[in-house]
Amino acid sequence: MTPAATRVTAFLLSLSFAHTASAQRLMLGAGVGLGTGLERSDVSEDRSMRIARTRLIVPIDFHVDEDPANGWAVAGLFELAPRTSFGADLRYVRAISPYVTGFVGLTGVLAPQTLFGVDVGVDFYLPKRTSGLSLFIEPSFAALPLGSDLPDDHVLLWALIAVGAHVDL
Repeated sequence: MTPAATRVTAFLLSLSFAHTASAQRLMLGAGVGLGTGLERSDVSEDRSMRIARTRLIVPIDFHVDEDPANGWAVAGLFELAPRTSFGADLRYVRAISPYVTGFVGLTGVLAPQTLFGVDVGVDFYLPKRTSGLSLFIEPSFAALPLGSDLPDDHVLLWALIAVGAHVDL
């Protein structure tokens, strides 16, 4: 055999014994929920809390199978009352247990007026089934210091709770 034929034969034999490498697989989840809570415009003044905006929340979360405890989520926010508006959350999500995840993120109302800030919260999944369908309860807290919809140019504080359904896709 010539040296070139030996190399080609060795290469073809090495391919026949090679195993396919498994790549990272994207894991998705999605949900829909309804939420409200309390809001206050400034903790230093003596203003009472009032009912926060009622909103529909549509979270979509992304994880990779090699590190399912850490991920990202995008949540669409559709405010229904006292007026209609929409916005979004961008969240870093971390699993605390199979039934609980925590998140921190940036939140914003985009139209018709703007609000921007940070939020932190926890998602409780009841029950977490192998089918991937579960109910969720999401208490969260947000501080919104920026935007055109701030009352008297003070920081707006939200203590919210949402309830809905989540499915692992």
